[in-house]
Amino acid sequence: MIHNWLRFITRKIIELLASLVTLAALSFFLLRLLPGGPFDEEAALNPLVKENLTKQWGLDHGVFYQLGSYLSSAFTGNFGRSMVRPEQTVAEIIGAGTASSLSLGFITFLVVIIGAFVITLIAVRYKGTVVESLIDQAVISMLSLPSLFWGPLLIYLFGFYFNLLP
Repeated sequence: MIHNWLRFITRKIIELLASLVTLAALSFFLLRLLPGGPFDEEAALNPLVKENLTKQWGLDHGVFYQLGSYLSSAFTGNFGRSMVRPEQTVAEIIGAGTASSLSLGFITFLVVIIGAFVITLIAVRYKGTVVESLIDQAVISMLSLPSLFWGPLLIYLFGFYFNLLP
């Protein structure tokens, strides 16, 4: 029994890693298909400076070498220095936003759990009535609308109408 479970977990971890590698490689190659390069927008960039930047960022190697370097760096957590903020590493920038993202996710989790509990209590209290049908239809409608609809609506409500967001 335990042996089967360990095989199942091992298989799922391997599938997860394969999916992550495939997604990373796909995004890498799709970005490579876009026209231009990272230094093409710089106005009047000296060709020597452009060549040095290309070497510094490892863009002078082949595509598969770049992909391997990208994947190995990503799996070790070494994302390098930020091109926008050279004084910081990418991991530091991600770490700075992690605490606020986790707190926002926790608050959202609490709101969803409490809201679902209250809606369920109301639906059970008024079982078989018009109120239950209205709650069912409202929940189905809310779940059916995409996040592209809910995102701007919630930003407007909490940011402008209730003035709760900065």
